[in-house]
Amino acid sequence: MTAIDAGEGKYDFYVNLDNIHLQTEIKANEKEDPRILEARYKYGMVLVGLGIIRMEECLKRYDLRPDQITRLIEFSSAAVSPMLLPIISGLGELQLSE
Repeated sequence: MTAIDAGEGKYDFYVNLDNIHLQTEIKANEKEDPRILEARYKYGMVLVGLGIIRMEECLKRYDLRPDQITRLIEFSSAAVSPMLLPIISGLGELQLSE
């Protein structure tokens, strides 16, 4: 995922839906509609990016420039990408136990 600073505290996110980790999950989950997996992946990745942007106090503490924030989003999204859909799937299967 790439984030572009659109000014005034806004960002445009570009999520690579051809990502190898997403495509692997789609192939491994033939019973699941690929559009659902793509939506989970896209929104999950954007939430990761938004979470990083919301770390404004931390970013100020380390004196990061806006271009460094977008690089941090790229690196973080690459780290999260292989496990994002398995995490979302696992959370969706949680049940309350007695």
